[in-house]
Amino acid sequence: MRRVEWMAVLRGMCSLWIVYFHILTSYLTHPLPGLNREFFTKSFDRFEAMGLNALQSAFTLAHDVWAFMSMSAVGAFILLSGFGLTRSAMRECEQQGGINWKVWASKRFWRLYPFLWFAHLIFLFAPWIAQPEPIDYRFLLSLTGIRAWPMEMIIFYANPSWWFFWLILQLYLVYPVILWVFRRTNPWMFLAIMLGLTIFGRYLILFVWKDWRGMIIGGFFIARLGEFALGMALAALYRSAPEKFTARLTGWRTFLAGCIVYPLGVMCYGNLTSYLFVDVLCALGFMMLVSPVAKVVADHTGWLGAALAFAGSVSLSTFLLHQPWTITAGNAMQGWPWWQYGLIALLMLPLMVVTAWACEWLVAKVVRFLRRQRQGGVTSAD
Repeated sequence: MRRVEWMAVLRGMCSLWIVYFHILTSYLTHPLPGLNREFFTKSFDRFEAMGLNALQSAFTLAHDVWAFMSMSAVGAFILLSGFGLTRSAMRECEQQGGINWKVWASKRFWRLYPFLWFAHLIFLFAPWIAQPEPIDYRFLLSLTGIRAWPMEMIIFYANPSWWFFWLILQLYLVYPVILWVFRRTNPWMFLAIMLGLTIFGRYLILFVWKDWRGMIIGGFFIARLGEFALGMALAALYRSAPEKFTARLTGWRTFLAGCIVYPLGVMCYGNLTSYLFVDVLCALGFMMLVSPVAKVVADHTGWLGAALAFAGSVSLSTFLLHQPWTITAGNAMQGWPWWQYGLIALLMLPLMVVTAWACEWLVAKVVRFLRRQRQGGVTSAD
């Protein structure tokens, strides 16, 4: 299936955005104020305590807002996962009349689990890597990819970014049911149903179960189902008219609309009731803001677009590997001048991409070898 180039660039941008944010938060000795209604007030109080002038304050504020937007980049990954899976599924249904779910599940298993296990080995043995928690029974549970119980102790265990694997695993497990609903409704009806389920699920998490952020961030898939379903609906629109879809999603009108939708999503951080809508609105607004930029980069920047598309091709591997190293580097740079921190952080971005690519290549090569050996053994036995 032909890759949508600007979406690959978008994936790369989101991946590097998240890596940078985790370096930054480990470098800072005091946490950034939360991106909510009080963000600007708390930021200016911090700038005054730091003795920054007006120009420095303006630059630092713009930097902090840009860095915090990386939290919405995770929502974009979820959306793009729904888009990619459904685009592929629609094509398979058209060509073959349906999906062989056994083959589908096998492909996803061999794509995800060997790399997860390899990431665990790296966490155990790689030098210069942060291990903030002891290696105990939770490490064995983590090898399964299941981070459901005890959630408060395991959702962010060892490598905090591994929570995303558990979310993707849940979405894959329920995907056949979601796709069944998708194929029997139009995109707008499907989206309304899934958004309704998401809001109801988030209501249960926040008001009935009164759970902490583990379930709401992705420990229970229904909290993020809206973003995934939004990607599925967009896949249907893309499939019916690719050029028209791309022109609209990457146009200047979409960018201007994103300037409204994204701040609206941020304002929803204000209380629990509005928090029901935070992730969907922020993911949608983020996509509306960043998609036009990704399209321009893909079409007009040559090597930069190619480099970001390459980063996008290994974005999941980068996500699963990066955080222990970024924590280590950020902590080591605490107290360094900003310019030194910035230089090291920028150098780390391509380094993490290349590391992820090398690890992904190695794992894929080993998996292909083992599967050939297994198939050869079965043939010989027959």
